[in-house]
Amino acid sequence: MLAFRGIERTTAAFRRELANVAARLKTDVNFIGAVISRESGFRPEVVNPHGGATGLIQFMPATAKRLGTTTFALRMMNAEEQLPFVEAYYRPFAGRMHSATDAYMATFLPSFVGKPPDFILAADPNSGIEGAMPAIVYEQNAGFDKEHKGFITVGDVGAAA
Repeated sequence: MLAFRGIERTTAAFRRELANVAARLKTDVNFIGAVISRESGFRPEVVNPHGGATGLIQFMPATAKRLGTTTFALRMMNAEEQLPFVEAYYRPFAGRMHSATDAYMATFLPSFVGKPPDFILAADPNSGIEGAMPAIVYEQNAGFDKEHKGFITVGDVGAAA
């Protein structure tokens, strides 16, 4: 079942409930597990110093507020306590996360869930390539462009999951 970096930090109760969350969302537990591993290493207290994203799936402050909490409150929760917020975040994507890429896109750029792997999300402003998102998205996430193509695709983001 779950064999991701950081999963050893979790309890059996967390792993059971994560499987229940995935079942309710009609997706594979490994898809959500891949995102959590990548985003936080299953450490609920993790905070990204650039923008304040916090927790298991790196909730942005505005997202936490929309879900009825704060990033400070999330940081004070253990992994089990954060799971209801993870589930609430992914609820609009229930039945639509058919791969780890879909789950990661739901987390990273939700409007692009289900797009094909070659869909260009963002491009380096100097590349002359058009992306769906502003160039700043490329600049802030150039790490996804492992091949230094000058653009980021859905497939690049999925490869990170």
